[in-house]
Amino acid sequence: MALTQRERKIGITVGALLGAYLLYAYPVSGYINKRADLKEKIATRNADLDEADSLAQRRLTAETETLPYLVAEGLRDRTESESQLNHMLSEWSRDVGLNISAARSDQSAVGVGAAASAAIKAGFHEVKVTANAKGTQAGLVRLLWCLEATKVPVRVNEVAITVPKEGQDMLNVQMGISTLALPPGNNLTGKAP
Repeated sequence: MALTQRERKIGITVGALLGAYLLYAYPVSGYINKRADLKEKIATRNADLDEADSLAQRRLTAETETLPYLVAEGLRDRTESESQLNHMLSEWSRDVGLNISAARSDQSAVGVGAAASAAIKAGFHEVKVTANAKGTQAGLVRLLWCLEATKVPVRVNEVAITVPKEGQDMLNVQMGISTLALPPGNNLTGKAP
């Protein structure tokens, strides 16, 4: 059976298209997909590297600028830190209209969470206080704002809010509050003595 010239051209064109498709489908597309995956991995690794560089820069800033600032602004030793925290709570009690009573719970050097353990590793001590407050919801909001806006490093570790009577705007709040304190014979580099 003899093929006409037209049938031969159609056969050659179909064969060439099929060959091009198979060439693209296996070796070329595999290469393109692998290249795209590698580009994505490189971008992820570069982002991780940038984040690590940023963290190193923030740590350097904290060691050289922030710690001396905190010491100048009120970071004290354990007893002074506890006294300062209790004084701030009583002052805020008058300002926000809550009845706050604070009791010393612990002066542990064991921190809470990753940030506290980093502070402990840096040579700080953590002073914990349990504060009980009674008052309105607006007073609680103002108290939390005071805790957020203070220059002294303060952390609210836990909060328990109860309502004595339904339908009233009176709340009972129990908070675990901690602050950082310098160790005895502190140095201002942020490193453990």
